[in-house]
Amino acid sequence: MYRQGRSKGNRFLVLYAFPRADADEEGPRLGLSVSRRVGGAVDRNRVKRVLREAFWEEAERLPTSSDYVVVARPDARELAEREGMSGMRTALAELVDGLEARPREVALDCADPRVPALDLPRVPSALQVSPDLFALRGRSDPALWHPQGDGARNVAHPAL
Repeated sequence: MYRQGRSKGNRFLVLYAFPRADADEEGPRLGLSVSRRVGGAVDRNRVKRVLREAFWEEAERLPTSSDYVVVARPDARELAEREGMSGMRTALAELVDGLEARPREVALDCADPRVPALDLPRVPSALQVSPDLFALRGRSDPALWHPQGDGARNVAHPAL
């Protein structure tokens, strides 16, 4: 299920967005996950209460045809205690902004569209392998042996 969605995280929270197949319901739906690593029951309930309130204030910026899951990390308890709703809303707004800014994808000539395209510079010619090196075969080829014999075996020759 997590493979079908997008995610964005920071020190306090992780926000997952999943497209919803049945778009007949109005508004986004929220799911919360606050584990025991966040703290005791009182702390977890405080974090959930603050997260719900912060999410619904940010919900107007989110697409209505998606479901959202917010996972609280252990530092979320300290944020809720220290800054309250405003701090939690700031952390959540950062994640919402990150979900809205989708990375630029370039089309690939491959069968799997989930593999992102990378804009890599061309490899300098000094780092390219010469075609005659591919002609070397097997461990017994003396060109692949280290010139100093005993200690290091099968180490490529520095001239290669």
